[in-house]
Parts: sequence; structure tokens; C-alpha cells
Amino acid sequence: MALNFLADEVYERAQIASSKSTADTLRFQPASDKTVSFIDTLVPDSWDWRTKGAVTPVREYGPLDAYSYAAGGCVESFNFIKTQDLVTDYPLIYGHCYNRSCDAVAKVSGGQKVPIGDEETIKSAVYLTPVLAEVDATRSSFKLYQDGIYSDPQCPNSSVNYPLQVVGYGSLNGMDYWICRNNWGVN
Repeated sequence: MALNFLADEVYERAQIASSKSTADTLRFQPASDKTVSFIDTLVPDSWDWRTKGAVTPVREYGPLDAYSYAAGGCVESFNFIKTQDLVTDYPLIYGHCYNRSCDAVAKVSGGQKVPIGDEETIKSAVYLTPVLAEVDATRSSFKLYQDGIYSDPQCPNSSVNYPLQVVGYGSLNGMDYWICRNNWGVN
């Protein structure tokens, strides 16, 4: 852990994210709660979509909706996997959208859920395309994360309030990890 620009924030970002997490937040999810299994998908021991060119640079979302950025990142990556063209989202200046007349470059017509806590299925899904996952971002250890593998044994897996884009996975010295893209800025 180390001091960073988030150290003096109480829980604003996590509260903003969780306050916007409603049934309509992830519009690309299917209407049903049907989950999908990727059991037949053979996956390598490690995978990183960043090395494949499928992930845009980290941005600072500021006061904007974190779910929009995480979902947008997933759409950008999915579009790249399909077309080999990485198109970033429209320009944002101080939290305002100034794009009023662009043409859509990607269309999402559905989505899939994976079983909560089923890491092998999540791993298979991430191998196919980056996915959106939710974490508990209210922990001090999360806000003060600097580098390396983040691990907080006190972090409950039953309380989630902040979205991340999972872009890969691996293992280091016997410790499995997920590669997650956050939009709290590059620092």
C-alpha cells in the first residue's frame, strides 16, 4: 500500500458506483438470470488481453459513472476481438459528453452471466473476451493499492459496489490473480 490521490477520499467513488447499480445499469445483460457454462473451453494457464491489443489505455473517469466506463471498455475490447479495430470511446472533458452526432462503431445485442464465485468459468469467459466484474472498493487497502497482486483477506466477497474490467489472469509463485483494468487514472 502507498499514499496516492485517493488516500483522502472517504468512499465517494464506491458510493457513486453502488448508488447507480440498478437493474437497468448493465443494459447489455439478458433479461433472464440464465447463466452460461464455459466448461468445454480449453484455456491456457495465463492470458492477457492487453498484450493482444484489445484493451484501451486507462482513463480517469472523474465524476462519471464507473459502470459506463467498465462496460464501455468491455464493448471496445469485444469489438476489437471481432474486427481487429480498437476504437476508443468518445472524448470527455471534465466529465461532460461533447459527442452529439457520432455513428455507432459497435453493437451489443446480448450478454451472458457467469456463476458467481466459479473461477474456472470466469477464467474461461475472460479467455474469450474481457468481462465486467464487481469488487468491494470501500476497503482502504483497495484505495491505497500501489502495485503487485492485490490481496486483502478481510475483503468480503458478499459486498460488491464497484465495476472493473477483467482483462486477463495468471499465477505468480503459486498465487492466482486476475488482471483488472480500473479507471481511477494511471497514477
